[in-house]
Amino acid sequence: MSKKKHQHAGHTSKGLFDPQRLFALLGLKGEETILDLGCGDGYLSLQTAQILEKGKVYGLDIYKEVVKLFKASLKKFTNVLPVLADANKLPFKKETIDIVLMVDVGHGFYANEELEAVIKQIAFILKPQGRIAIVDFPPQPEIPGPPLDIRLSPEKIKEIFSPFGFRQELVSALSPSQYVVILEKH
Repeated sequence: MSKKKHQHAGHTSKGLFDPQRLFALLGLKGEETILDLGCGDGYLSLQTAQILEKGKVYGLDIYKEVVKLFKASLKKFTNVLPVLADANKLPFKKETIDIVLMVDVGHGFYANEELEAVIKQIAFILKPQGRIAIVDFPPQPEIPGPPLDIRLSPEKIKEIFSPFGFRQELVSALSPSQYVVILEKH
């Protein structure tokens, strides 16, 4: 593996888009098992947990300090499970996850030449017809975010994920600075 070019930082997605819009696009029923991959401070995991009546959310991050803070914020939540792990070695059994959320982390995996390994892990843990929601910054210079050369367009995401058995279901703007690509496992 080459030297990492992009440092994942455990940031928050709070304020970048309305999570309810993402949940509506996903058509959540409240019974899903969801992995928030690279959950950072757990903001989206907690938002997701609030609408899952019978489901659960795994909030996974590689940074011990971030996961510790996330755990401390779980006082009233019983359907959120913080997980300290590397996305290249997901600690889940085959076909146990309904939806994987990848919010503002795809560009980092791409920059660090880890995206294909992560996709293989996701393909293993996703149930048949499971979905991935990739939220990220568009490759437009006027929009603040990560360096332009590591941002992925929806077309590039489709190109990268297709050989691993994923079909693009939807592309939509979530806010002026964020878009989502939803892919389904086939």
